[in-house]
Amino acid sequence: MAVQQEKARQLIDSMSRFPDAENAVQASENLGGVLDSANHNYQVLLQAVNGQARISSQTVRNLLG
Repeated sequence: MAVQQEKARQLIDSMSRFPDAENAVQASENLGGVLDSANHNYQVLLQAVNGQARISSQTVRNLLG
């Protein structure tokens, strides 16, 4: 997730340096894709963490033996 945050930051920083509108539009589309991907990964991580939170300590002890 940190890699995607850095990539998004770099894309945002570079958007101010485009010589024409077409390049800026392309960059904004690329940024949208990066942000969509980051959002998806965040949602998957959130589901995993929420799933772990629902497991009782007794279940964990049983699984670990």
